[in-house]
Amino acid sequence: MTTDSFGLPRIIIAGEDVPVPGALKIVTFKDPGGFSFYSTTTNIPISSQLWYDRVRKGKVIRTREELKEVVHMVVLHTDCTRNSKQCYMVLVNRGLSTHFMIDWDGTIYQATDLIHCAAHAGGVNMQSVGIDLNNLLLPFHPGDPDKPYRTAVGAGHDEQFQDPAFRRPEANEFEFMKLQNSVIRSYGYTDQQYQALTALLRALSAELPLLSPSTEGDENPIPRHPMDEKGKVITTALQDGDALGWRGVLGHWHITPGKWDPGPGFDWDRMYHSLRGEDNFFPVELDANRKRGSVVTEKDMVDVANRYFENNERGSGGYYGVGVNQAWHGGMHIRTPVGTPVNAMFTGHVVAARLGSQTALGSNNFVLVRHVLPMPTTNDPTRKMTLYSLYMHLNEQDLSDAALADSTRKDVPKWLHDLYRISRMLDDADAAKDKGAASSDNQKKEAKDKKKKDLDKVPEQKDIAPSEEENAAQDIKEIVDRSERKPYLEFGPGLSALRTGKVAYFPWKSDSETENLKVPSGSLLGYSGEFGPARTREALIHVELFSDKSWREAIDLALHSDSFSVMEEDTPGTLHVESPSVLRIFGAKRKISIGTKKFLFDETRLRPDDIQRFFEDPARDVERGYLRKSIIRHVSEWSDQVDWIKALSDAQDWAAKCQDFEALLQDQSQRYRKGVFSSAILEILPFIWLTADTAKHIGLDVTEWDGTLYHFHPIHFLMWLTFRSSNRVRVFAKSKTRKQLEKEQKKTIEKAQEQRFSLGPAGAEGEELLDESLFVDVGARVPNPKELLDPFRGLRRRGLWRWTFGAGDEQGG
Repeated sequence: MTTDSFGLPRIIIAGEDVPVPGALKIVTFKDPGGFSFYSTTTNIPISSQLWYDRVRKGKVIRTREELKEVVHMVVLHTDCTRNSKQCYMVLVNRGLSTHFMIDWDGTIYQATDLIHCAAHAGGVNMQSVGIDLNNLLLPFHPGDPDKPYRTAVGAGHDEQFQDPAFRRPEANEFEFMKLQNSVIRSYGYTDQQYQALTALLRALSAELPLLSPSTEGDENPIPRHPMDEKGKVITTALQDGDALGWRGVLGHWHITPGKWDPGPGFDWDRMYHSLRGEDNFFPVELDANRKRGSVVTEKDMVDVANRYFENNERGSGGYYGVGVNQAWHGGMHIRTPVGTPVNAMFTGHVVAARLGSQTALGSNNFVLVRHVLPMPTTNDPTRKMTLYSLYMHLNEQDLSDAALADSTRKDVPKWLHDLYRISRMLDDADAAKDKGAASSDNQKKEAKDKKKKDLDKVPEQKDIAPSEEENAAQDIKEIVDRSERKPYLEFGPGLSALRTGKVAYFPWKSDSETENLKVPSGSLLGYSGEFGPARTREALIHVELFSDKSWREAIDLALHSDSFSVMEEDTPGTLHVESPSVLRIFGAKRKISIGTKKFLFDETRLRPDDIQRFFEDPARDVERGYLRKSIIRHVSEWSDQVDWIKALSDAQDWAAKCQDFEALLQDQSQRYRKGVFSSAILEILPFIWLTADTAKHIGLDVTEWDGTLYHFHPIHFLMWLTFRSSNRVRVFAKSKTRKQLEKEQKKTIEKAQEQRFSLGPAGAEGEELLDESLFVDVGARVPNPKELLDPFRGLRRRGLWRWTFGAGDEQGG
């Protein structure tokens, strides 16, 4: 894979590199192992030119600026082959071409420069970009329905099949859809393909503005697809005027009657939401056989969400809202094996993280992501909500140069690769500046110290120098985490801080991919770890969503009262739940004061057994549902403003607090070390990271900082954001009538060959198509069910089976 000067995957437009942020892997026609329609290294004979110039008003298009005035649509195809390599060979054999092929593992192959036309969609080639999505029509062998993966057979396929991390998921069920007045079935596409397609479409939209026409009331124009009045994709060919002039994304079926690619297995809703940044993901996958992490249909969402509710509420603690000890708990524990991939729920920026060694209570590693989410309403379509998602109790991560420098390491989160790349880039810039600096050692040191803040633009925290007694007090070291010199967290900017066990700050205010750590939804953030005392430690992940008071300006409770309720404010600074609203949910008894006429509670203390029964009792599902939709306000358990911290130190800033902690550790009477404070150091203090400086850096309102935040149930909020928050802007189109379809479909079937590879007014005729090959253009006509049983029928008839797949495949297939 070739990258641009910043290490980002790139495509080629008019001979120039154009970065594609978020793409997994891109191989262009200029790269070793790439596919090219300009020349071929295969033995496939080429009988005609597979590309031609784009022309506007009689003038050949030569530059990117000229291209922007011509291309206004993307046409999606399905290839019905094993992989993109096979797709390429079949296209060449048929005298056809395309711009991009997206393999099942998410690899994007660019075989034609966008400055040229590809032969992929008949009369719209001049104004379109072609994308062929890899998708098997049928499995090669039925296999065991319980196996989660499809086995690749025979020889001739590339090395990607050998990578266990990118095995093709088994598709046990077909997707059905009525297309072009016929019922069609096909498999769906992989998560990697949707991620790659989204990244590619975003890059194309940024380069080709006609793909994303602005619509009144929508500040986030994206490439759109044809929808009916209900917001569903149109399943027949469009009226000629709509088809030829469409600005956005089309399926091949929208252009030509008789076509059905990209097929019923393609999720148009998912593409739409992904482009809008609404492709929301569950934080972890609980079902190993259900690889699709994106939440699209509401019915599926509810079914899957219930599994997360049960996972959390059938456990022994870690509930949303209230813990077993009646302490506020702003997130939820999801129990999952150690090493489970943890995903970003929404698109955002990594703003802080810690990835060091464990503590006496397990992992205090975390990643914090800042999100700015569109909140369109009927009154103000520009509303946005700033939300933070916290992923706590992550496993340790390899942060060595060898791991971070190798961008092909799929077990290392991409944001860490980006962090390493940015750090090295800034180091190189520093070295170039230092080369011309004064030769004085002092001057060099001052310059380097100033510049070595590799991810600056963050507030500097004061380091606490070790006291003289610390080195001599061996007994104190024994109560400190084995690999950490202090029982409290320290802070710093960038990769160097992350590698030394500190809480690392990262910039987020710039939109530049070379300066921040942007993560698309569904991106790998890390892996789940463990939490709890050694004897009862559990494998789990803590997921939490929080915001400051600005959320009230984004969510209109008058419109969304069915989805949210706000709990009464509790006593500031305490983690003990005393909120009457919460106690009422748990069924605390109450009586009326005769004097004040106000409700009083007989029980302000909830027993652990009662709390656990509340979450386990099927009869309390209504009350649990009310708690899930509650927005609760309390001091964060991660904050330095909790009452027990303030009891130990009344200093205002974290550096001064740490000095007080040091003094207590050195207390000659050993009163604190033998008492509660010793336990707090071992168990709780290493989890305090939300200081005033941290809050200011990540963008929270710190005007009157007291550690108090608003919390949302992660899964409930995910459901609401996906299906309840937006009034989505749609672009409608008119489909052809049934009579028009029947007439044009008959004509299309008769001329399917020339329509599929027509090169336009200036093009040349191509090679005759394989009459019954269902490889690339299976949608050239609505296929006969018998042909679906043998998608290789055309190749067998032409004697091409052996050289295409090798003898091994013929025997094995």
